[in-house]
Amino acid sequence: LSGLALDIGAYIGTVSLALAIDNLGLQVLAVEPLPENVSLLRLNVEGLPVTVVQGAAGDGLDTVINYAFDGDENALHHAFVGNAETAAGETAHRSWRGHAYTLSELLSGRHCALMKIDCEGGEYAFLADGAVDAVDLIVGEWHPTPPPGHTRADITELLGPTHHVTFSGPEAGPGGFRAVHR
Repeated sequence: LSGLALDIGAYIGTVSLALAIDNLGLQVLAVEPLPENVSLLRLNVEGLPVTVVQGAAGDGLDTVINYAFDGDENALHHAFVGNAETAAGETAHRSWRGHAYTLSELLSGRHCALMKIDCEGGEYAFLADGAVDAVDLIVGEWHPTPPPGHTRADITELLGPTHHVTFSGPEAGPGGFRAVHR
Protein backbone atom coordinates (compact mmCIF):
# COMPACT_ATOMS: atom_id res chain seq x y z
CA LEU A 1 0.00 0.00 0.00
CA SER A 2 1.01 3.59 -0.56
CA GLY A 3 -0.59 6.96 0.02
CA LEU A 4 -2.80 7.58 3.04
CA ALA A 5 -4.35 5.16 5.54
CA LEU A 6 -6.71 6.04 8.38
CA ASP A 7 -6.81 4.16 11.69
CA ILE A 8 -10.06 5.31 13.29
CA GLY A 9 -10.28 4.18 16.89
CA ALA A 10 -6.53 3.59 16.96
CA TYR A 11 -6.44 2.57 20.65
CA ILE A 12 -2.69 2.20 21.40
CA GLY A 13 -1.57 1.89 17.79
CA THR A 14 -1.35 -1.80 16.95
CA VAL A 15 -2.87 -1.36 13.47
CA SER A 16 -1.07 1.96 12.81
CA LEU A 17 2.24 0.40 13.77
CA ALA A 18 1.75 -2.64 11.53
CA LEU A 19 0.61 -0.54 8.57
CA ALA A 20 3.56 1.85 8.85
CA ILE A 21 6.16 -0.91 9.22
CA ASP A 22 4.79 -3.16 6.46
CA ASN A 23 4.05 -0.41 3.92
CA LEU A 24 6.98 1.95 3.50
CA GLY A 25 5.10 4.28 1.12
CA LEU A 26 2.16 4.74 3.47
CA GLN A 27 1.34 7.73 5.67
CA VAL A 28 -0.96 6.72 8.54
CA LEU A 29 -3.36 9.06 10.30
CA ALA A 30 -4.31 7.55 13.69
CA VAL A 31 -7.37 8.96 15.45
CA GLU A 32 -8.01 8.14 19.13
CA PRO A 33 -9.91 10.10 21.78
CA LEU A 34 -8.78 8.72 25.15
CA PRO A 35 -5.83 10.59 26.69
CA GLU A 36 -4.15 7.52 28.21
CA ASN A 37 -4.41 5.64 24.91
CA VAL A 38 -3.11 8.65 22.96
CA SER A 39 -0.01 8.81 25.18
CA LEU A 40 0.78 5.14 24.55
CA LEU A 41 -0.08 5.48 20.85
CA ARG A 42 2.41 8.32 20.42
CA LEU A 43 5.15 6.29 22.14
CA ASN A 44 4.38 3.19 20.06
CA VAL A 45 4.58 4.95 16.67
CA GLU A 46 7.44 7.31 17.43
CA GLY A 47 9.77 7.64 14.44
CA LEU A 48 7.24 6.15 12.01
CA PRO A 49 5.17 7.96 9.35
CA VAL A 50 2.15 8.11 11.66
CA THR A 51 0.31 11.29 12.61
CA VAL A 52 -1.70 11.02 15.82
CA VAL A 53 -4.90 13.04 16.16
CA GLN A 54 -6.64 13.13 19.52
CA GLY A 55 -10.33 13.06 18.73
CA ALA A 56 -13.28 10.86 17.95
CA ALA A 57 -15.00 9.88 14.72
CA GLY A 58 -18.37 11.42 14.13
CA ASP A 59 -20.39 14.37 12.95
CA GLY A 60 -17.97 17.29 13.33
CA LEU A 61 -19.33 18.40 16.71
CA ASP A 62 -17.95 18.11 20.19
CA THR A 63 -18.79 14.88 21.97
CA VAL A 64 -18.34 13.06 25.27
CA ILE A 65 -16.67 9.65 25.40
CA ASN A 66 -17.06 7.59 28.58
CA TYR A 67 -14.24 5.25 29.60
CA ALA A 68 -12.19 3.90 32.53
CA PHE A 69 -15.11 1.78 33.62
CA ASP A 70 -15.01 0.05 36.98
CA GLY A 71 -17.16 -2.67 38.39
CA ASP A 72 -17.82 -6.05 36.82
CA GLU A 73 -15.47 -8.13 34.65
CA ASN A 74 -16.97 -6.81 31.39
CA ALA A 75 -16.52 -3.21 32.52
CA LEU A 76 -12.90 -3.77 33.50
CA HIS A 77 -12.16 -5.58 30.22
CA HIS A 78 -13.45 -2.57 28.26
CA ALA A 79 -12.06 0.10 30.61
CA PHE A 80 -10.06 1.91 27.92
CA VAL A 81 -12.39 1.25 25.00
CA GLY A 82 -14.41 4.45 24.92
CA ASN A 83 -18.20 4.15 24.91
CA ALA A 84 -17.99 0.36 24.98
CA GLU A 85 -21.29 -1.41 25.50
CA THR A 86 -20.92 -1.09 29.26
CA ALA A 87 -23.64 1.28 30.44
CA ALA A 88 -21.71 4.28 31.78
CA GLY A 89 -24.50 5.23 34.15
CA GLU A 90 -24.27 1.88 35.90
CA THR A 91 -20.58 1.85 36.74
CA ALA A 92 -17.89 4.30 37.81
CA HIS A 93 -16.10 5.90 34.85
CA ARG A 94 -14.30 8.96 33.53
CA SER A 95 -15.29 11.07 30.55
CA TRP A 96 -13.37 12.79 27.77
CA ARG A 97 -14.89 15.77 25.97
CA GLY A 98 -13.53 16.74 22.58
CA HIS A 99 -14.04 16.96 18.84
CA ALA A 100 -15.70 14.22 16.78
CA TYR A 101 -14.07 14.61 13.36
CA THR A 102 -15.90 14.00 10.11
CA LEU A 103 -14.23 11.96 7.40
CA SER A 104 -14.09 15.12 5.26
CA GLU A 105 -12.18 16.96 7.99
CA LEU A 106 -9.59 14.20 8.25
CA LEU A 107 -9.16 13.62 4.51
CA SER A 108 -9.11 17.32 3.54
CA GLY A 109 -9.74 16.36 -0.08
CA ARG A 110 -7.13 13.57 -0.14
CA HIS A 111 -7.56 10.04 -1.43
CA CYS A 112 -7.38 7.20 1.14
CA ALA A 113 -6.07 3.74 0.23
CA LEU A 114 -7.25 2.01 3.42
CA MET A 115 -9.37 2.87 6.43
CA LYS A 116 -9.63 0.69 9.53
CA ILE A 117 -12.55 1.77 11.71
CA ASP A 118 -13.52 0.48 15.15
CA CYS A 119 -15.06 3.31 17.12
CA GLU A 120 -17.80 1.73 19.24
CA GLY A 121 -20.84 3.13 17.45
CA GLY A 122 -19.35 6.37 16.13
CA GLU A 123 -19.04 4.78 12.69
CA TYR A 124 -22.54 5.74 11.47
CA ALA A 125 -22.18 9.52 11.39
CA PHE A 126 -18.59 9.17 10.19
CA LEU A 127 -19.40 6.83 7.28
CA ALA A 128 -22.41 8.95 6.24
CA ASP A 129 -19.95 11.60 5.02
CA GLY A 130 -19.77 11.82 1.21
CA ALA A 131 -15.96 11.72 1.45
CA VAL A 132 -16.31 7.94 1.86
CA ASP A 133 -16.17 7.85 -1.95
CA ALA A 134 -12.45 8.74 -1.65
CA VAL A 135 -11.65 5.56 0.30
CA ASP A 136 -10.61 2.43 -1.62
CA LEU A 137 -10.95 -0.16 1.18
CA ILE A 138 -12.70 0.05 4.55
CA VAL A 139 -12.22 -2.69 7.12
CA GLY A 140 -14.05 -2.29 10.39
CA GLU A 141 -16.43 -3.26 13.10
CA TRP A 142 -20.05 -2.12 13.23
CA HIS A 143 -21.98 -1.82 16.46
CA PRO A 144 -25.73 -2.19 17.07
CA THR A 145 -25.86 1.11 18.98
CA PRO A 146 -27.55 3.34 20.01
CA PRO A 147 -30.78 1.64 21.07
CA PRO A 148 -32.92 0.45 19.42
CA GLY A 149 -29.80 -0.49 17.51
CA HIS A 150 -28.24 -0.30 14.08
CA THR A 151 -28.08 -3.31 11.77
CA ARG A 152 -25.96 -4.58 8.90
CA ALA A 153 -28.51 -2.96 6.59
CA ASP A 154 -27.57 0.46 7.97
CA ILE A 155 -23.92 -0.06 7.01
CA THR A 156 -24.98 -1.32 3.58
CA GLU A 157 -27.21 1.75 3.12
CA LEU A 158 -24.31 4.08 3.97
CA LEU A 159 -21.63 2.34 1.90
CA GLY A 160 -23.58 0.44 -0.77
CA PRO A 161 -23.73 3.27 -3.31
CA THR A 162 -19.92 3.47 -3.51
CA HIS A 163 -18.64 0.17 -2.07
CA HIS A 164 -19.31 -3.55 -2.21
CA VAL A 165 -19.91 -4.55 1.44
CA THR A 166 -19.47 -7.97 3.07
CA PHE A 167 -19.95 -8.92 6.72
CA SER A 168 -18.59 -11.33 9.31
CA GLY A 169 -19.68 -12.05 12.84
CA PRO A 170 -23.14 -12.43 14.31
CA GLU A 171 -26.11 -11.06 12.38
CA ALA A 172 -27.18 -8.96 15.40
CA GLY A 173 -23.66 -7.53 15.85
CA PRO A 174 -21.31 -6.29 16.80
CA GLY A 175 -19.55 -7.67 13.76
CA GLY A 176 -16.94 -7.06 11.13
CA PHE A 177 -17.37 -5.60 7.69
CA ARG A 178 -15.25 -5.04 4.60
CA ALA A 179 -16.15 -2.45 1.99
CA VAL A 180 -14.29 -2.37 -1.36
CA HIS A 181 -14.79 0.66 -3.61
CA ARG A 182 -16.77 -0.21 -6.74
